[in-house]
Amino acid sequence: MTFKIDILEHRKNRQVENDKKVKKLLSTNMNINDLKKHPLINADALDRYLEQGGSVNNLSNDAVLSLSMFIAVKSSRQGSKDELLIINGINDALQEWSLKKPQKEIRIDGIDKTIDAVLLDSNKTTISHIFCKVVDGDGGHQDNVRIETFHFLEYASKQDDGLLRVCLIDGNIKWKNNALKYTSDNVWVCDHLQFQEKLQKEYGVELKEIDNDNTVVYKNPIEELLSAN
Repeated sequence: MTFKIDILEHRKNRQVENDKKVKKLLSTNMNINDLKKHPLINADALDRYLEQGGSVNNLSNDAVLSLSMFIAVKSSRQGSKDELLIINGINDALQEWSLKKPQKEIRIDGIDKTIDAVLLDSNKTTISHIFCKVVDGDGGHQDNVRIETFHFLEYASKQDDGLLRVCLIDGNIKWKNNALKYTSDNVWVCDHLQFQEKLQKEYGVELKEIDNDNTVVYKNPIEELLSAN
């Protein structure tokens, strides 16, 4: 059974959780410096609020709610969490094969983050390098996602070392048809479902029986190998 998740819906749910957690932080009257250091706080947004004469202390419930939604880190800027969820989900579904963190960082010119995972067959041989992205439309940060994706695809299309390169992209992708032009025997452009289907078809990989829902718990998750976008 393939691993399946609506990653953009999961991202929306995580935003709700981010807002709730920041609301709790604000309710404790935490000092400004500690707030700015918290990983769920957008320090720049907090600074803008303070520059306008805002306060974080002794706020009403409505004010705390509004402020928490303004200064909480946006889930759309936590792409590494989404990518890790997808990588772990696929890894959890694979029978005998696996997705692992590379033993050494694999970097590509023009791309900030490293290759996200390597695909190992049942003999622990590296079959593929995996580059994972979650996309939600275009503009702003999403343009950086698109640029990095095409840099990877251009790089992948020029390699001749026998390794499969996989561009694993999920979400609302307006430019996917252009990305698909890079597809070849050695370069796959696919979402997480298509990737599992192609592994079954091309390599005969078997998948485990797993529960598919938007709340995914892993018994043996790989470490958080994805660098921040």
